[in-house]
Amino acid sequence: TYFTPSFLAHSCLSHFLNQIKSTKSVMLSPQKNLDTYFLEARRDLLEVAAMLDRYDRSVEKEGQKAEDESRLNSLIEALALLSKKDHPESNRAEQLLVHFAKVS
Repeated sequence: TYFTPSFLAHSCLSHFLNQIKSTKSVMLSPQKNLDTYFLEARRDLLEVAAMLDRYDRSVEKEGQKAEDESRLNSLIEALALLSKKDHPESNRAEQLLVHFAKVS
C-alpha cells in the first residue's frame, strides 16, 4: 500500500497531538525538561550539522550542487523556525510537521 506524504504527515500530526493531550497532566518542570532532554536534543542537532557538512563536502568534491535542493532548503527553513526563541503557542513540533508535509 502506498501512502502519500501528506497522508503520512497528517497521521504523524494526529498522533503527535494525541500524545501531547495525554501528557499534559504529567508536565515536567522547566529545569527538569532541560535536564532530561538536553543531551538528546544536542545529539540530534549535531546529526543535522554533520549531514549539512557532508553535503557541503560533496558539493566541493563534485564541483556542483544537487539538481534539486528543495530538501536542503526545507531543513534550513526548519532550523530558522526552531531558532526563534519565543513561540507563544509552544507548538514548534506541530509547525515542523506542517512544514515538512508541504515539502515531502
